[in-house]
Parts: sequence; C-alpha cells; structure tokens
Amino acid sequence: MRSPLKKSGLVGSIATVLASIAVAIFMVALSARRKAGLNTVETSLFNVLILGLGLSGSYFFGRVSSQLPNARSAFRRLVSLYASMGRFLETIETRREVLRSDAVEGRVSLDRALDTLDVLDVQIREKLQTVDDAVADWRDVAPDTVADLELGLKRNKESQQR
Repeated sequence: MRSPLKKSGLVGSIATVLASIAVAIFMVALSARRKAGLNTVETSLFNVLILGLGLSGSYFFGRVSSQLPNARSAFRRLVSLYASMGRFLETIETRREVLRSDAVEGRVSLDRALDTLDVLDVQIREKLQTVDDAVADWRDVAPDTVADLELGLKRNKESQQR
C-alpha cells in the first residue's frame, strides 16, 4: 500500500505536468491566432504562470525525492552485507585448512568439527540479521515491492515443503 505522502506527491506531480502542458498549449494557440504575437502583459502573465508551475513542480518532486535518505542507508547496508559475505568466505577457507591440518588419516574429531560449525553458525546468523535489516530499510523505500517479494518467497517456501 502506498503512503499518503507518495500518493499526494504523485498526484501533485501529475497535476503540475498536466497544468504546464495546458498553459503551453493555450499560449501557443493564443500567439498563433495573432500575427503580432503576444503583447507584454500576456508574456508577463505567461512567465508568472511558468514560474508558479515550476515552483510547484519542484515542491512536489522534492517531497517524493525526500525518501532517498532511506535508499542510501539501505544501499550502505547491502554494501556492508556484500563485504561481510567476503569475510565469511575467508573464514570458511581458514576453517577448511584448520580441519585439514588436524585430520588424522583424513578424519577429524567430532569436537573440532562441531567447533567449526559453531563458528560458521554465528557468522551466518549475523548475516541473516543484516539481511533482515536491509529488507526493513527497503520496506521504508518501496513497501509494495518488498511485500510482493515477501509473498513470492513465502509461496516458494510453501511449495518446497509439499
């Protein structure tokens, strides 16, 4: 569901564009009817109308674009998640080497294997929390899109469980 701010910003933006087009068509039609073109008063009025429409358009588009700080934080979180996944891959490689060095005849002790899995488990849980936070950030920016994606994921999960 769209927020009231986004709806009013969109409606205002569309109204501004339509009003600009209507004024431009009117002014072109008016100047085409006269051989001498627009007089000084008409030109001034046209400039005032264009100024007003430009300011109102800036206002409405500015309200809609004020949601961008949320997008910046969501993007930063995704960059952080990407970097942490790289560190996670390094940890897996390090743990793999430790297990190989501790192996006796190709086998490691159960305690060593469980310790390694515990370390990886903690890191995976950290990444999942970061993903949850990133989804929450994107929910602030694009709630309809996130809701659709979550619904699709839920359906996929349910179909895989059957």
